[in-house]
Amino acid sequence: MVRDDKKREFALRLLEARGDAHAAALRCEPFDVPSRLWLLNEGPGDPVVLAEYDRIVAERGHASFLPDKHALAAAIFDAGQKARDTDDKIKAFKLYADVMGYIEKPGTVVNNNNLVDNRSVVVVRDFGTDDDWERKLKSQQAKLIEDASEPVANAA
Repeated sequence: MVRDDKKREFALRLLEARGDAHAAALRCEPFDVPSRLWLLNEGPGDPVVLAEYDRIVAERGHASFLPDKHALAAAIFDAGQKARDTDDKIKAFKLYADVMGYIEKPGTVVNNNNLVDNRSVVVVRDFGTDDDWERKLKSQQAKLIEDASEPVANAA
């Protein structure tokens, strides 16, 4: 029978190994084969292990046992090296490059294009001097008054 302190350690190692009971048992009992076999076979369902597992998760949370960026990248790189198919190798190494930030992602492109439409034409009529303009204005007004005072030929 395995001592309770080894069972509690097994719960911690099980979390660290992300559920791999064999790796957890090997870390707890590297030399005691019967204890390691008991932990491997009976440990995951043992009440002491389960209680310690729940206590650790409540205290630290599952996220504290997830790998960091470099550990994840190392695992992906190892998987890429072990892959037999060339496509799998390429996919793994591309994922590795993405995780490590070697692949530049397109960001938000801001184009501030200020379009200036210089095609408009301003026509400025030249009326000459102020005196010429005034003379033409008076002449036009006189014609308008004269045309307005003539009787309309077809008034019904």
